[in-house]
Amino acid sequence: MQIFLYLSLCFVVITGLAGSDNVEEAHVRSLYDVLGDSMEAYIKVVFCENQEEQEKRMKEYRETTLPNHLKPFTNRLNAQQKWLVGDKVSFY
Repeated sequence: MQIFLYLSLCFVVITGLAGSDNVEEAHVRSLYDVLGDSMEAYIKVVFCENQEEQEKRMKEYRETTLPNHLKPFTNRLNAQQKWLVGDKVSFY
């Protein structure tokens, strides 16, 4: 995962998709981290071997984890911004 992060961030910095300045780049990286956290939590649910535990984890993921991870995205979209970061297309 860390190698993918490094390579993807190198690509988006070179192409200008990481934002226009350091602050926007930090926002892009933080949104990327939120997506990674959500994906890791979901993987723990999917690969749980105990059926009862999996159902319990899925319920917690749907009701708590996913809404909390989507909050930064919904907050930005509710702020009536055209883009999630900055004033042009970015990595996210």
